[in-house]
Amino acid sequence: MKTDTQLSMYAIAYSNYKNLLDNTLLAPLPNYWQAGCIFDTVLDFLALATSNDIDTPEDLHFITKIEAQQAVSSVLAKYNYDTITSLNGEQVPANVYRDGTSYIPYNNYVQCANWYDDAGWWGIACAKAYDPFYQHLFTPASKTKAQGIAKACWTAMEKGTYTQYKGAPNVYETAKNQNNPYVNQTAPRYEGGVWQANFGDPLTAKLGPFQDSVVNGLWFTLCTRLYNMSDDTDLQNSITPYISSFVSFFKNWVDDTDYSILFETGPEAALIRERYPAYNNSVVKNGGEILVNPSSWYKANTCWAGDQGLYLGGLYEFSTIEMAEKSFVDNTMKRILNGIPSMITSSPITPLQTDIIAPWFPYTLDNGLYLTDSGDYASGSGICMRYLLYGYLKGGNPISEKLLNTNDLLYQLIQTSADACVDGSYPQFSNASFDQFNSLSILTLALVLNMNNN
Repeated sequence: MKTDTQLSMYAIAYSNYKNLLDNTLLAPLPNYWQAGCIFDTVLDFLALATSNDIDTPEDLHFITKIEAQQAVSSVLAKYNYDTITSLNGEQVPANVYRDGTSYIPYNNYVQCANWYDDAGWWGIACAKAYDPFYQHLFTPASKTKAQGIAKACWTAMEKGTYTQYKGAPNVYETAKNQNNPYVNQTAPRYEGGVWQANFGDPLTAKLGPFQDSVVNGLWFTLCTRLYNMSDDTDLQNSITPYISSFVSFFKNWVDDTDYSILFETGPEAALIRERYPAYNNSVVKNGGEILVNPSSWYKANTCWAGDQGLYLGGLYEFSTIEMAEKSFVDNTMKRILNGIPSMITSSPITPLQTDIIAPWFPYTLDNGLYLTDSGDYASGSGICMRYLLYGYLKGGNPISEKLLNTNDLLYQLIQTSADACVDGSYPQFSNASFDQFNSLSILTLALVLNMNNN
């Protein structure tokens, strides 16, 4: 029989799951990327809730396999990637998640799916339909649809659908071919990464022309997961060169002595920065730094917890591929895992009784992530937890090795974060869906660790 603490965690996790399913995922007009991100963790919880390894009394509404399949099918029924007509008359794949067939385009984009990273969240979540651990959550029809969505989302990132830049890997070259006035000053420092669907003035553009970490992390994880999980040889062959080029790009940035993508937080400990910090013409001499805007984010060592999870997920998937440089992958994963405890807080934003793993670093009122979009960036804690769970369940990697040690600081911080979710002290942000999502993701990981390590 499970402990009272475990049953309390399960009860709250179940409540979060039901609220997210009924009020976010099955709402008429959910936000596209947020729905994909939340669905990914819902699959984790359903896999746990339908497991034979947890005992729950009847009043906690133990979820049957059929109920789980119905929930998954109801979510996937709202996803549409048929061809529609955009604002400028172009025929494009919809890649939208909403009720009905009336799509609302704006600025030549299909609403709710403007950016290349939007497709990444859905692609990664739906790739779980290939994974034996999640197979029981899908009916034959929903499995086929989910796998189709995963492939469609990879294609949307690779080639582009509703934007002028022809795919995330091709944005810079496309902008150059279009005589974009900003290409000379924004040449990439290293080849092989990806961009958002935007290439404006580097001093004012919100999501480009710099290379932010989230779209690169999503691209890396989606490519490696589909390569590992799919039985489509043609798809794997198409993905292979992208994996190779991205890893070269990432390794160059890790090893960059002037502007590493890793912020060192201690001995053998580091965090992925929120964006790749410099262009090719950046210099570090005589005080003449030329940094990606806003340079204050680099100087403040701004990091997002979601990026830590995404890169751990991509690195784990890559580690199982024959081309992987094992020592580099393991070492980088260990440094990130050792760095995550730096994201703890006793909270200048919300007073807490205990430390938690915060969604951004540094966890201060003047952090740019908090100031610009705290509601979205608040999801970072839950995303990070999701990839820790994924690595733990797979086993035989630095994540699982770390979390098998109950005396490790990271393990203990997961438990204190879960305790905060149970006692109601976990911080709430301006996005109720992501508040519930964080709690669900944290509690799902904590439950698995408690059941297996105690």
